[in-house]
Amino acid sequence: MVLALTVLIAPAVGVPHDEMVPDTLKSIVVALGVLAAALVFFWQRRDRRDSLRWHALMWLPLALMVYALGSMAWSHTYLGAVEAIRWFIFSVLLWLGLNTLTRGRTMLLAWGVHGGVVLAGVWAALQFWMDLRYIPQGPNPASTFANRNFYAEFAACTIPFSALLLARARGIGQIALLATTSAFVIVTIMMTGTRSALVAMWVQLLLVLPVVGVLYRRQFEFNRWSALQRIMAIGLLLATIAGLGMIPPAMPGSSKSIALTHGA
Repeated sequence: MVLALTVLIAPAVGVPHDEMVPDTLKSIVVALGVLAAALVFFWQRRDRRDSLRWHALMWLPLALMVYALGSMAWSHTYLGAVEAIRWFIFSVLLWLGLNTLTRGRTMLLAWGVHGGVVLAGVWAALQFWMDLRYIPQGPNPASTFANRNFYAEFAACTIPFSALLLARARGIGQIALLATTSAFVIVTIMMTGTRSALVAMWVQLLLVLPVVGVLYRRQFEFNRWSALQRIMAIGLLLATIAGLGMIPPAMPGSSKSIALTHGA
């Protein structure tokens, strides 16, 4: 739950001034979230004696942490120390995932990722549609990130989590919610016009996810959807992308463009 809240809050929060770099704020949120999750994990295990999991992959971030500490001898001391702390936090995060993630908890984490990108997408959409400048980033729409490329690349990485949630959705309400919000995130990626994120997005939507869906369809709920549920999911996806994509932006210099053409 703590890790899910962390991945929900980190992309959603920003600052209304230029005195703090977005990377710094998000690093603070992630570091505090990981350390809080570690404290909760050890507190819950205070009376247990079963062994903890370990994997050889753990040695990679730990080796990079040691290398960063050693680099303080020949490079900037501050930068080397910061890099070492980052690899330490990453190592703790990887180890916590190794020892806590199950199928049920993975879905909770996926909800956190999806909720975080939707909230970040709201900022991006407001910057694109209304030229909102409450969070000063550039160039817009950048959501709560340093620029729109960073936001678009992050959003493109969340598509598999959103697709997993949609593929496992059961009720009509849940299907409608996930189809609409997933389409909204796709539109916000188009708003940025970031080519690398757009290529990654379309490769996932047109190639990777359909192949995964066909190969593992028995493990997903969409294989048991009714005809009405399937039509509704596909219809809401397409209608939301087309409808939101036709809203003209208010950003300077983009008065004649729309999200669909911007993405193209």
